[in-house]
Amino acid sequence: MKPEKRPLSRVLPARLLLCAFLPMLLVTVLAVALPYREMLGQRYEECAHVMQLNMSRIGEHLGHVSQATTLLQDSEPLRQELKKYAASTASSLTPRDLYLTVGTPISYRNLFSNRAISAITLYSNRRLAFYGLQQTTTDLALTRCGTVLLNNTREIPEGGLYVLPQTPNGYIYYINDFTDIYDGRELGHMVIEIESVPTYLANEQFGFPFDYQVDLSAYPGAQYLVYGTDGTVFFSSDAQYIGTNLTRSLPPELVTGTGIVKEAPGYTIYQDTLYKEHLFLSIIIPNGSITDGLGRTMWYFLGAVLATAAAALTCILLLSQHMAAPLKALEQYCITTRGHVETPPAFDPGYREIGAAKDALAARGEQVKDMQSVIMKNQLKMKDNEIQLLQSQINPHFLFNMLDIIGWQAAKDQNQDVSDMVNHLGGLLRNNILLNNEERITIGQEVQYIRDYLALEQIRHAGRFTYSIEADEDLLSSCYIPKLSLQPIVENCIVHGFQGLAREGVIEIRIWDDLDDILCTVKDNGTGFDAEGYFERATALPPDPKRSHIALHNIQDRIHMLCGPQYGIKIESVPGKGTAVTVTLPLDEKGT
Repeated sequence: MKPEKRPLSRVLPARLLLCAFLPMLLVTVLAVALPYREMLGQRYEECAHVMQLNMSRIGEHLGHVSQATTLLQDSEPLRQELKKYAASTASSLTPRDLYLTVGTPISYRNLFSNRAISAITLYSNRRLAFYGLQQTTTDLALTRCGTVLLNNTREIPEGGLYVLPQTPNGYIYYINDFTDIYDGRELGHMVIEIESVPTYLANEQFGFPFDYQVDLSAYPGAQYLVYGTDGTVFFSSDAQYIGTNLTRSLPPELVTGTGIVKEAPGYTIYQDTLYKEHLFLSIIIPNGSITDGLGRTMWYFLGAVLATAAAALTCILLLSQHMAAPLKALEQYCITTRGHVETPPAFDPGYREIGAAKDALAARGEQVKDMQSVIMKNQLKMKDNEIQLLQSQINPHFLFNMLDIIGWQAAKDQNQDVSDMVNHLGGLLRNNILLNNEERITIGQEVQYIRDYLALEQIRHAGRFTYSIEADEDLLSSCYIPKLSLQPIVENCIVHGFQGLAREGVIEIRIWDDLDDILCTVKDNGTGFDAEGYFERATALPPDPKRSHIALHNIQDRIHMLCGPQYGIKIESVPGKGTAVTVTLPLDEKGT
């Protein structure tokens, strides 16, 4: 029983939806999604640029400390004065202004030209020896620096130590030993009072940030943290984190050990290591602050898409009904004319195309019998052609099955040589038939082809030669080479190299990768020949139809054509000792 066909009034709207509406909707969605993706990428690129600028400002701010340390350590007048103070047994010293001692006033001014350092103090035997203050800094900074030095109980490492005062005062302190750069002897200590990193806040009275300020105002919820190896926060855009430990102040998903993770769900994290300061810098930004505003734009686009889709759907439904009406009338006409081809009933097609269809139906009625006769003749002819085609074909599977039966029978009769030869011959035929249309095959397939060929030749020439194949296992299945790049070379070893050879022949085959190339060597201890200018001589010789093997120059030309002139064959041969052929091929893991 034939399945009932669906009416056109249902099929036509579905086809219009499938062929017109859905592609249009897909294109519209892509037209919205692709710009959104591009805008999202631009937002993240812009954010990365801004954060790199902010990180450089933070690094520059703290870099002034290491610059000040280097300037002081390199000052010869300071070194000499501190040596005197170190040898002095006086209980107190009269502190002196660094400006009058350093000897390079311009460099000294550079110490305070930035907004990073508010005070510098040098101590000899815990006694204040030298000091330097910003113009806006009071003498209380000297007291603060001295208190920090006296309260410090931690060992000062080679790169110095950043510490926080016991009572928060808005400053961070850097403590380091002042040593003689010549003999490494400790001459005293330096304490530098550091200003907090200047950070622009959106609620400041100025409507724009200065070029030296860290500006995170465009990304609500973003914050930077500068912390030590133990996780102590020294600088932050949020004052509540200063002096705390990361493990106790940040959410667990942002912390790993005593540091901040590189990636976390819902956040974009930028990190840097301040090597000279032995500190770490991280800027944490909620992803929502980067993509803020894009969501609303996306909803606007989606609303426009839905409105357009609704309008298009309504038009499609109306159009399908309008188109289906005359076609339904044509269907009724066809049903009515069934069995009355010679005298079809009257029918008003309504459209020119429908009228042409009605006229065609009437004209074709007279040709139906003739067409059926022609079809019958063509069908009989096609059947005859199919039978002849089947008779002229040999089923490869039938051939393989017959070889398997012969091999099994030989093994049953304990004729192992015949069994092995049949098995290897079957392998060669499978490669020839199954890979007949392949231009490139894997190295493993080429090696298996060589093994089957050599096994047949060993049975044929019992005891005449031995062979070995050494190939990287990773290359056998993953790399492709032109088909029959190596087997003809191996065949030449037996056919030509071992011809008239009194000693046992040896064939050594090695395959390995060298950077972006595959190197294959086929080496024998045969009779050898004069290899100099071989390809030039081979090209000049006329073709010999009696030779059944593929000449080396043919393989060379084929490699040049498929892989390029930089690849090919290199021959090294010594008459009476043997021949080594090296084939260089590209490392091809795609088979293209």
